Amino acid sequence: MSEPQRLKVIDAGRPNTLGLTQAALKLIVEKLDAAEKGKASTKRNFSRWPFVHASIKVAIVQPSGSEVTLKLAARNISRGGVSLLHNCFVHPGSQVIVSLPRLAGGAKDIVGSVKRCLHRRGVLHELGVSFEEEIELRDFVGVARGTDLFSLERIEPDKLIGTVLHVEDNDVDARMFAHFLRETQLRVKRAKSGLEGVDMAVQEFNLIVSDWRMPDITGTEMIRRIRELGVETPVILSTSDPLGLMKEGLWDETNTGMVSKPLVQQNLLRAIAEHLLVVGHAAQPEGQRPSPLNVSSAVSEYSAKLAALADSTDLANIRETCAGVRSAGAAAGDTNLMRVAENAINILDSKGVETARPLLKELTRLTKSNKAA
Repeated sequence: MSEPQRLKVIDAGRPNTLGLTQAALKLIVEKLDAAEKGKASTKRNFSRWPFVHASIKVAIVQPSGSEVTLKLAARNISRGGVSLLHNCFVHPGSQVIVSLPRLAGGAKDIVGSVKRCLHRRGVLHELGVSFEEEIELRDFVGVARGTDLFSLERIEPDKLIGTVLHVEDNDVDARMFAHFLRETQLRVKRAKSGLEGVDMAVQEFNLIVSDWRMPDITGTEMIRRIRELGVETPVILSTSDPLGLMKEGLWDETNTGMVSKPLVQQNLLRAIAEHLLVVGHAAQPEGQRPSPLNVSSAVSEYSAKLAALADSTDLANIRETCAGVRSAGAAAGDTNLMRVAENAINILDSKGVETARPLLKELTRLTKSNKAA
């Protein structure tokens, strides 16, 4: 196929093809949301989150093969796609590249395709874009720092498998927690204080769920202590004071999550699924998994890349390599390799290359050990 013909679009300073300001877009989105209230799709896999942006750069490859670059308005986003507002019809199946603005600054180009184009009213059309690869919502959605942020719309409890350490000083809350997990395949061990949680965390757990405010130490302090011990197990803190938890620096720690109190069963399951099923979940269906030989070869390749990047400051290249290690770790079933890679990516995104150096060295060591095995 020949290269698509590139067309430049002159928008005369308009924020988007509809000519909507941010304020006008907000009003339209509120009306669309109100009209759909209570009509959530039973087929939707990913939860949608508000993502009201007046100007998102989108490149669209048209059926003729030409490529047009536009500024479109955005309505909402999920881990798997984005909803865009446009002034005309776009053929489903059209390939797109969406430049998503990141919270930390700049934009990230995401490849996807138009799955649907719905006429809303007048010239207003809504494009449902599906991403080729899932995104990390925290990179783009502001509510992630003060609100429960879940990727999955629905959870099948029997899909949750593993061992959970529950750190909770209140007996009633501990019984309620166990009751909420009764339909899962999760085994729960309990610690009755933050310090006991630190002692038990060195054991093999898939996840730690802890109350934030405890009599001895807070859940945030517990996380810091277990990270100092080299424990990278994901930790979810439950709290009735999300803003207080944010001020104490939850998101400064690696591999963390939050769920609001009073606990609601569905929200608790979604918070747990975020770490057990979503983050680093790149495992594929049985018949499509790479062979052990291919996995070993991939780990060897990334080990060499990490070694070559030991003194580099090339953030994009280092991050891409860490993402590859995470996927290779998932394919190999090496949860430790996968978690360290995920933590390295989080630190790279939030604090830069130099702060991530210790994790990058650990990742290099782990890939060498995996290769040797």
